Amino acid sequence: MKNKVIIAVLALVIIAGVVMAVVFGFNKSFEYSYTNKIFIKFTENFEIADVEEMVKEVFQDAKYKVEYMDEFEDGVVVTTNTASDEQISSFEDKLIEKYEKFTDKNSGFMEVIHVPPVRTIDLVEVFVKPVIIVTAIVIIFLAIVFRKLGFVKAVCLPIALILGINAIFVSVIAIFRIPVSDYIVSLTMFVYVLSLIVATIYTKRLAK
Repeated sequence: MKNKVIIAVLALVIIAGVVMAVVFGFNKSFEYSYTNKIFIKFTENFEIADVEEMVKEVFQDAKYKVEYMDEFEDGVVVTTNTASDEQISSFEDKLIEKYEKFTDKNSGFMEVIHVPPVRTIDLVEVFVKPVIIVTAIVIIFLAIVFRKLGFVKAVCLPIALILGINAIFVSVIAIFRIPVSDYIVSLTMFVYVLSLIVATIYTKRLAK
């Protein structure tokens, strides 16, 4: 009875996760959302803190990140989730006012690129083939080593465990609107590997 209740609760979590993912999609982190990248090439000494202060003043409550363009530290990339034409123009004016070598807006010292959001399908697509291959290898291994258990226990149950663990994890991400980021993608792969280990250990215990 207790096991049935647990299974029912987990099934509801998965269903709720699917509904949230379909209706609202996944909540994406700042890096994975629509952003504006402003590239600034400097020809004189500058302090990145000064640039960040301008960004904070112009873009106000927007999320932003200011970092060096490359290892030479002669340029800056400003990434922000919102940037109107007026804000970009105002930011450009402040740069011209602050740095005398930025003579005018046609000198090409600043470039703005609008970066579309990363699609969930693009994130998943990278891992589909490796996951299928690795999962198939593990299941074939279990089917051969524990063939005396029969098809259901040696093949079907491990597959159900692997799918279930990963489905629950992804559902929790969708339900609680956890921002999808590089960290979450790495954590998802960790959970996937963990599910393979759990399925293997569970099948081994059934064989005893």
